[in-house]
Amino acid sequence: MKFIVAAPKFNDASGGVIVLHHLANRLAELGFESVIASSDTFPENKAKLVQWEFGEENYTIADKDSMVIYPEVISDNPLNAWHVTRWILYKEGGLAQPINYGANDLVYQFGAFHRPLNRQADGMLTITFWDHQFLVNQKLKRTGVGFIVRKGAHKKPHSILHRKHPPRSIFLDGECKKGVAHMHRVFNRLKVLISYDSETGWALQAAATGCLVVIVPTKGITKQQFWRDFPTFKFGIAYGFFDIPRALITRKHLMAAILNDEAENEKSVRKYTVDIANYFKRCESIE
Repeated sequence: MKFIVAAPKFNDASGGVIVLHHLANRLAELGFESVIASSDTFPENKAKLVQWEFGEENYTIADKDSMVIYPEVISDNPLNAWHVTRWILYKEGGLAQPINYGANDLVYQFGAFHRPLNRQADGMLTITFWDHQFLVNQKLKRTGVGFIVRKGAHKKPHSILHRKHPPRSIFLDGECKKGVAHMHRVFNRLKVLISYDSETGWALQAAATGCLVVIVPTKGITKQQFWRDFPTFKFGIAYGFFDIPRALITRKHLMAAILNDEAENEKSVRKYTVDIANYFKRCESIE
């Protein structure tokens, strides 16, 4: 049984790209034959790198014993795989254009909030990766307010009537593209971060480094509903400005919550491998 993870070139400024590459690495660490199909990966990745330009079609590297894992933005089956897992890392049909999946493809959600639109999910597959050296509060002098938009553009952050950040706040979307090491330096000098994107890992990193983080609430989503889908965000992160006192009190529990997430993710990956082993057994019995 072999796993092939299809991914864009490694980029530590993109959460989706990070988890794809680290899934391939973790599968290799668990003793499976694991391939990362990409143009580049991080140096420590134990998965075998097979050169593939993301989205390139009719590139055959899979055999009948391989499970190819595609993120939800990949349409059809460019690697000509016999067996496919569609990993819903974001909202299907959200960032992605209309996509075509095979009728027999397996569908796994990254989280409960990433729900397939037109089919029942086969399970959950969650893996996060944090380089803990970039989750440290350096106790530096803090000034100013920054804001992140990213997937929160629908909240109209650039409209005077709808924006929640002060006029002289620093727009950080461009800075985020420079990666986690750069943002670690930024967050350690920033006093307040306002995020219109309620699903970004940057909020967790900022809170862990000691920045006061406020998520601009999504219309129709209560604080309890938000925590149900993002339980780690319950610690040290305010869901709306009235939630700031609670966020400050609970900030000391954030790192413990992140460590718990990592332990649960390990169980998730192991369960996925068991599911796929059983899937191949069912395929063999049918043959």
